Amino acid sequence: MTKELEQRLSEAGIDPHFIQRLRSVGGPNLVEQLIGMFRTRGPELVQTIEQGLADGNLESAKSAAHSLISSAGNLGGTRVSQMASAIEQAAVKGDAQEIGNTLDSFKATFQAFNEYLDSMLEKS
Repeated sequence: MTKELEQRLSEAGIDPHFIQRLRSVGGPNLVEQLIGMFRTRGPELVQTIEQGLADGNLESAKSAAHSLISSAGNLGGTRVSQMASAIEQAAVKGDAQEIGNTLDSFKATFQAFNEYLDSMLEKS
């Protein structure tokens, strides 16, 4: 990986070393399996956050955000993980407005991370 690419990923809140370590420990099959699970479950969790906000069910949004914290973090999505943590904390405080203010940015960050994961699948 070039320094330039590493810098761009860092600016996007993505740490590629997580995938590299997973690949070295468990091989490409482990990487494919974990990314596949995240790519299936992650969008469902984002939708649960959105629906929880729309329905006023912040407990549901909190639970979904909590799940995203570790699942994104384990794959190197540091910014997704941090933003999910902020959403979780806002839900704990009952601050729907804060969640609403963050949601579009969170979804864009989540999408960029998914595109990165897709590129990692191609390298597996």
